[in-house]
Amino acid sequence: MYKKYASKCIIVGMIFIFLTGCVLITESSPAEKGSKDFVRMEAENVLDVCIEQMKIDRVLFRTKTICQFYKAIEREELSEKEREAFCERLLEDNILRDGEFRMTACEISDLDQNGQKDMIVMAVKSEDLLIDAPGCIYIYYNDNPPYCFNDMDDHNRKISSYSFGFWDECQAGDIDNDGNLELIISIYNGGNGGAGGREHIILKHKDGTFEEMDLSESMDLSEDINEKYQWGLWVSVEIGDRENLYKAYCPYLDDTIEFSSENAFPFESQYAEQHGGGGNCRGFYNYRCVEYKGKNALQCMEYLYGEGGIAHAVGIAMFTIVWDEEGKCDIAEWWIETW
Repeated sequence: MYKKYASKCIIVGMIFIFLTGCVLITESSPAEKGSKDFVRMEAENVLDVCIEQMKIDRVLFRTKTICQFYKAIEREELSEKEREAFCERLLEDNILRDGEFRMTACEISDLDQNGQKDMIVMAVKSEDLLIDAPGCIYIYYNDNPPYCFNDMDDHNRKISSYSFGFWDECQAGDIDNDGNLELIISIYNGGNGGAGGREHIILKHKDGTFEEMDLSESMDLSEDINEKYQWGLWVSVEIGDRENLYKAYCPYLDDTIEFSSENAFPFESQYAEQHGGGGNCRGFYNYRCVEYKGKNALQCMEYLYGEGGIAHAVGIAMFTIVWDEEGKCDIAEWWIETW
């Protein structure tokens, strides 16, 4: 239905623009009429044209919202009835603010597995630059009013860019076992490198709305990576005493793990002294809601590189974070998965 409606709206809008343009071009000037009445009539005509243009704009903004929504959900497995229902909610709430924002991503799924589908929408400020663009994330959860994660303050931005959409599917679960749902939203910021360019926000559902959850407040990360929602733990990578052997050391845990991975260069005597070592690139680059010893937990991953530089992937440091009854979290276990 909405696809046909969008096509009709575009055609009607073009006809309106053509007709109102003809009125302005063919109308005589006040100098030719020489009448004060005409001046008043001309002003009224201009006002009428402006009103008609505003009507056209409302039609076009509605059409753009519909088109952007259908493009964003083209891979979602939804019935046409479900698509129309979610689209109607977006139109009613006018989250794109009459064209001020552009929709860059939309995910629809049953976040809490209660049989009712939910929707997460990312919108970017239309007039801003492609890379460093502010925006918002809207969450339609069950029958609650939509929650808006507003990140429009350029002096206190939390996420680098909203232009590229989500990096991965939203992770949902009660990771701290307090009876409230947490959402982990992964956002692509346009970067690349070993761990890729992604940032995360964690939102806790409480009292009918969502609030931000900061890992650094639940776990002492003051001496580790803690910047712009890129939490993590420092890990150093050293070359072992034989070919394809490495040692990963985590100061936070004061623990070392040996693991095997391919050296960047032919191994020979004095290899470690010649080439040095590596470490972790940025912080946690991925999260998963998991179960640990019968309770919910959060699994975090860090990209490790070796002596060949950031492009020389040697492994992934895996951390399992668990929460206690007081709401504090810590590392329950860690291990290395080879690349």
